[in-house]
Amino acid sequence: MKKQTLLYTILLIALIFLQNKSKLKTNDSEFFAIRNFISNSEYFPLDSSRVLFYKSNLGDIKLEIEKSDKIFVAELKSDDFIYRQNLIIREDGVYVKETYQNIKVFLIVNKESRFTYDKPLPRFKYPISPGQTWIWKGIEFNDEEKNKLEVKSTVVGTEMIKIGAGEFNTMKVVTEIESASGTKNRVTEWLAKDIGIIKSEIEIQGGGIIGIMRDVLGYGVLSFELSEIKTK
Repeated sequence: MKKQTLLYTILLIALIFLQNKSKLKTNDSEFFAIRNFISNSEYFPLDSSRVLFYKSNLGDIKLEIEKSDKIFVAELKSDDFIYRQNLIIREDGVYVKETYQNIKVFLIVNKESRFTYDKPLPRFKYPISPGQTWIWKGIEFNDEEKNKLEVKSTVVGTEMIKIGAGEFNTMKVVTEIESASGTKNRVTEWLAKDIGIIKSEIEIQGGGIIGIMRDVLGYGVLSFELSEIKTK
């Protein structure tokens, strides 16, 4: 465990060097920035050296992270769908620049969509700690369409949970997403240190492609649980 923690710390420090094109100066303020970055990102590490596998009611899913310039691409993929987010890291959190989804289920649903935003949408704001809340209001663009979107997230507290991959002490984050087009969903995520999301439940409350899946296939809640972690 100590070796894994050390390796993870080294990876995060390397990540900071890659993000900063200028030469890092060894003064107190910059050492504090490194320490602060490591502390803040531990519940949502963007680790491209690992692949996370999940069991879900949509089948087996894998999550991979790739880095391209200053963008981190997080891709969830199964036989029936692809869900990809382009992420930006800032000092105060992780932000979504673009979302892509391609859903295909039993020939009933076959839809490809790409979403952008008038300003980066916060995925998680730092610090990820009990009581932290953030609200985002903006415009979501999808092809020729645009919709007003409101996202509210709250870190409701810590919770010990047991899943297929083991038992974890987690931060529980609840996010409510609502758009003017009628799409409304509630996402509950459990985040473990040095791993990220180990469990997620998406409550489909109405509208959109996911709403069609609810109505046609009976998926009122989409659930994901971590089952395995592999090193690339």
